[in-house]
Amino acid sequence: MSRLAFLATVTLFLFVFEAQSKAASMCPWLTQGSVAHVLGGDVSALFTPSTETEGSCIFSREQSAASYVLKVAVDKNRLEGCPAGSQQVSGIGNEAVRCRIQGPAAQTTERVSSRVRDLFFTVDLTTTAARKSAMTLEQQQSEAAQIAEQVAGNLF
Repeated sequence: MSRLAFLATVTLFLFVFEAQSKAASMCPWLTQGSVAHVLGGDVSALFTPSTETEGSCIFSREQSAASYVLKVAVDKNRLEGCPAGSQQVSGIGNEAVRCRIQGPAAQTTERVSSRVRDLFFTVDLTTTAARKSAMTLEQQQSEAAQIAEQVAGNLF
């Protein structure tokens, strides 16, 4: 194999590898930039498809005093949502509700659960902080609803 052919093969391999690794982190319902704006900085992303229209995206951001994880799950089957009697939310698909899930000591999850056409989705925004986080509980609730609106719009 000539040196030129070898370099062309290596270049093609690197191009395909880079395209595949980028595709694995691209969420079809939400952009990494939108999440970075909400969480206040660069985020890492992981997209796990289960079918062509279903799957989950997990975005995370670590800060010195806090960590944030945003998970979006989309499925044709009803997902674990909020308990009965949770607050209803308008403008986010059909049957939208939100609730707060208290985790271990310094961990709080704000969940929005809804449906668009025949797809159910949940948005979980989890904050873990050793001390008071830069994101208040009210901000966390607002940001989770904003993300859920974007997901619903992209599913429509």
